[in-house]
Amino acid sequence: MKNKKISGIHTLQLSSALVRGGHHVGSLLLIYKEVTRDNQKAWMQKLNTETRRMEHNTYMSI
Repeated sequence: MKNKKISGIHTLQLSSALVRGGHHVGSLLLIYKEVTRDNQKAWMQKLNTETRRMEHNTYMSI
């Protein structure tokens, strides 16, 4: 009985950690799904534009 309780606690901790981390993994998977061969180029341009905008904002705030 004690072993079952301990493994149950570990399972709960693991599942709650997965739920917390799952949101990030889920959004990454969605992004990965979006990047198909057809729109990879466009997506990369979008990403580069966002990165440049972030860099620009960083320089402007300094």
